[in-house]
Amino acid sequence: MGTEHALRLAARPDAPAGFLPPVPRFPPIPAPPTPKSVKRGQEWQPEVWNWLPLPREARGSAPPMRPARAAACLAKRGALTRETEERGREDRMSRLLAALGVAVAWLAGAPEAPVFVVRPYLQAGCSARPGEPAGLTVAWHSPDTPEAQWSLEVKRRRDGRWEPCPRPEHRRVAVGGIAPYRVWWAEARGLEPGRAFQYRVLRNGRAVAAASARAPKRRGQPSRFAILGDCGAGTSGQRRIAYQAWRQHPDYIFIPGDIVYGRGRVSEYRDNFWPVYLAARESPATGAPLMASTLFLAAPGNHDMGARDLGQYPDGLGYFLHWIQPLNGPPLSDGAPGTPRLEGPESARQAFRSAAGPAYPRMASFSYDYGDVHWTVIDSNPYLNWDEPALRRWLEQDIQRSGAAWKIVGFHHPGFNSSKSHFGDQWMRAQAPVFERAGADLVVSGHVHNYQRTHPLRFTPRTVGQAGTVTGDLSIDRGFDGSDRTRPRGVIYLISGAGGAGLYNPEQQHRPWTWQPFTARFFSEKHSFTIVEADAERLEIRQIDADGDEVDRFTITKTGPMSEVRRTAYPRCLSRRVRTGS
Repeated sequence: MGTEHALRLAARPDAPAGFLPPVPRFPPIPAPPTPKSVKRGQEWQPEVWNWLPLPREARGSAPPMRPARAAACLAKRGALTRETEERGREDRMSRLLAALGVAVAWLAGAPEAPVFVVRPYLQAGCSARPGEPAGLTVAWHSPDTPEAQWSLEVKRRRDGRWEPCPRPEHRRVAVGGIAPYRVWWAEARGLEPGRAFQYRVLRNGRAVAAASARAPKRRGQPSRFAILGDCGAGTSGQRRIAYQAWRQHPDYIFIPGDIVYGRGRVSEYRDNFWPVYLAARESPATGAPLMASTLFLAAPGNHDMGARDLGQYPDGLGYFLHWIQPLNGPPLSDGAPGTPRLEGPESARQAFRSAAGPAYPRMASFSYDYGDVHWTVIDSNPYLNWDEPALRRWLEQDIQRSGAAWKIVGFHHPGFNSSKSHFGDQWMRAQAPVFERAGADLVVSGHVHNYQRTHPLRFTPRTVGQAGTVTGDLSIDRGFDGSDRTRPRGVIYLISGAGGAGLYNPEQQHRPWTWQPFTARFFSEKHSFTIVEADAERLEIRQIDADGDEVDRFTITKTGPMSEVRRTAYPRCLSRRVRTGS
């Protein structure tokens, strides 16, 4: 592969993450030739032993004369003059510089380190405010080379010129077990909502990556998004789901936790996440280059927060190092009550704090608007108590104050679950009254590695057990069918946790008598993900499996007939006991 061709390939958006063009071989240095062995186009300099073939441009129109012949000619003309000596030295020097130029060109075309640690990917950015139009940020990871100058440019279709973006920001990540690297990001500004655009990343003024994407949509513009949780396990199921999601062309993707297995470490991102969602090409065997052209949002799950002992896992908590998301959630600070406690040596904790900056711990909960949808994303891990008045106030007000047509709440741990796995992890159902009062339409979670959908429901908690179980009064809207009757009485809860990790309870799919009374659909035999079409009038929701087949579909509207519901006590939430009737 030629050096120039390899460099062009490295700049392509579909080049593998960290692609490095092959280093061209430096030509061997042969023994100095004797005058008789000097070939056409080559010159031997007795005082310079690093002999190199001269480039064609440096050879002139005629081959250099052999030293013996040149000396004979000069002898016939008389003794060497000073002018001849000077010209000879100048000629030899020019040839030497030309030869050195060849060596420099070879070395310049073969960088010793890869350009990227992780190729560019799209993020929401950290400056979004509730109710404001969505922003878009391009992020990438580079080796720890402070002398490199990075920049981002965008090309909008209407004028066709590359326009510079604000100067990139960066965080330097220097934690144990991983070579230091830098996470860069820059906001793509001035984009026309919903329109396609191109972007390119430049290093020292040279474009090293480019891709196309679509600017975030404003209210009144239909949007399509995917939900896939519990995904980054490095499995064939994960790659197949990524490929099927790519085929649906979503505007953005939301991950409701457990982004990377097993502990959300930087090293695990590199093994199980980036290679799948920044694959060089799309296929069921490799995944797809989704993140280069599709915005990703994510909530933290238990696996993402599972490596807080930074002595044992110094590259833990990669969520706060790699994601660039809004910092508009509750004003939590490191060490405050209810925040995840860092463990391990102070040096390791300080290295993480220095790298994460203001993202830790505040970025774990935020809100974001895209099109006609307002997202409230929260950290549902049990160290955070959403019954605390300030947190509950923020949660309710963030949902309630939004003027978007649709309000969706996303977090990891589902409150309403029929799977035997994680059945007792019910603590988030205690927030159901908040969701209802604030006007939430849909609550999406992961944690349970399958797909479940509830009937529209309302829930009033009565008792909360220490193990996380919650009892209370439940009202179920069984008249809602999602096709003829599309206006629900209550909130619909989705579990979309089949994005790639091992599936839970496939035996329950065809045993509806094992489901809880609130469950309307249960799919656990294959990996799957959710696709939602949203406009100002309706949400159309489909579940797609790893083969691309539709396994569920329903529609939610704001208008239309509503059925009557009956409120009943529901003490069975405390038990794993399988119910015997519907």
